Amino acid sequence: MNSNCDVLTKVKINTEIEMPKLYSVVYFNDNKTTSLFVAQSLVDVFDHSIDAALALTESIDKNGSGVAAQDLAKEIAQHLRDLVISKARAQEFPLVVEIKEQ
Repeated sequence: MNSNCDVLTKVKINTEIEMPKLYSVVYFNDNKTTSLFVAQSLVDVFDHSIDAALALTESIDKNGSGVAAQDLAKEIAQHLRDLVISKARAQEFPLVVEIKEQ
C-alpha cells in the first residue's frame, strides 16, 4: 500500500516586538577629579554645550552624581563609559562612570 499523506504544520509567529533596554551613563563625584576634566569630557564625549556641561558638572558636585547621557543602547553606553574612564585614567583621575539600565 502506498499512501500519500500531506503534513500540515502550523507556525505561530510572535508579532510582539520587545523593545531593547535603554541605558544611561552616570558620572559620580569624587574629591580628586577636577571639574574642568568632568566638564571637558562632557563636551568632548557627549557633545554637551559648554553651558550644559558646566551646569551638569555643578550638579554632579552638589548631588553626588549626574546623568551624562540617556536612552542609549547598552553597547553604546558601555563604549562611552569606557572612553571617559580611559581619558580619566590617562590623567590619573579616579572618576567613576557607570551605565544604568533605565
